[in-house]
Amino acid sequence: MRRALPPFALSLLLLVGGCYGPTLPLPPPTALVSAPDAEGTVTVTGQALPSAYVLALNLDTDEGVIGRADDGGRSALQVRASSGHTLEVWQMTAADGGQHTTVRVPAR
Repeated sequence: MRRALPPFALSLLLLVGGCYGPTLPLPPPTALVSAPDAEGTVTVTGQALPSAYVLALNLDTDEGVIGRADDGGRSALQVRASSGHTLEVWQMTAADGGQHTTVRVPAR
């Protein structure tokens, strides 16, 4: 004859089992990109998780930059780019890498 699990055992199993569920990836940071300045640099500003690393990669030149969001999640990065170039921006924490967002550099 089988014995039923006591109610606390079932609760414990559900609690522990819930800890092993899949985690959602980090959302992409918001990213606004300026037009290039006279030196060919654009500024990428946006919002990420507080203190997350924020990365911007120019897909046309393979040049990139890594910065860190402040305690409020605000970030500002400068990367060399020309009008029409495509930048990929994402955030990372110690535990996870995030989804990427793609922005195009506007004309001057």
